Amino acid sequence: MFLGFAWFQVTKAVSPEAAFVCLDTADRSRSVLCAGGCRERARGLSGIFAYLARCARAFVSLGLRCGLLSSSMISLHEGRGSRTKKPPAQALVLGLSVVGCTPRIWRRIVVREAMWLARLHDSIQVAFDWFDYQTHTFTLGDLRLGNPAKGDGHLVEDDRDITLLDAELVKRGAMTYDYHFGEGWRVDIRVEAVVQVVKGEVYPRCLAGERAGPPEDCGGVDAHHDMLASIQDPSSELGREWLEWLGPLHDVNRCDIPLINKSLRKFSK
Repeated sequence: MFLGFAWFQVTKAVSPEAAFVCLDTADRSRSVLCAGGCRERARGLSGIFAYLARCARAFVSLGLRCGLLSSSMISLHEGRGSRTKKPPAQALVLGLSVVGCTPRIWRRIVVREAMWLARLHDSIQVAFDWFDYQTHTFTLGDLRLGNPAKGDGHLVEDDRDITLLDAELVKRGAMTYDYHFGEGWRVDIRVEAVVQVVKGEVYPRCLAGERAGPPEDCGGVDAHHDMLASIQDPSSELGREWLEWLGPLHDVNRCDIPLINKSLRKFSK
């Protein structure tokens, strides 16, 4: 009778959930005492703990029948607790477009939001068939990340230390990627969709695109346009020079998605 009254007072004072936690802690304490070699002390307390546990189960059963307790409260007593579900991993569908190129040169890739920014750099290099010979920088508002450097009043942070999630790319919606400063290339990066990571799918992966990437050392956007115009007349001197420089396998109108994905696969681990 006294024990029942005491239990009522405890639950009234601190809530049934907290009382269950106290009982659970007491039960664990008995196990710790036994494991630690304090068997004499534990033996004396064992009967009390066992009696408390039986009373608690009786109170719980009564509370459930009367509708005063819910199963979520009981889970605390059973040591499971309420578990916060881990949010599903997200992937980002990114649109990449080389600024200034006409006709437009673009790629659509899907990457994990947990991808390192430096790994996105590697993926862009593969997507446009570049060779990572030059420096690069991502720009997100006032933040610049890429090859670590300091000069001209600008600080470039290391892009190996930050993920797309850390950079809040979904919230920002877009960023730019500069490669080969001077007569180089700028890529606009836009978040086109946010999707759940699908088990068994490969990330990163190229979904679509048009035209071959501009040769990184052709001289920039204007020189690339001159090259495209020149090879339209392969019999001209400039046309022959450009075609010889490009090589017989280069097709300016072809975006080889299977080849891109084959190269991207090495980043999927």
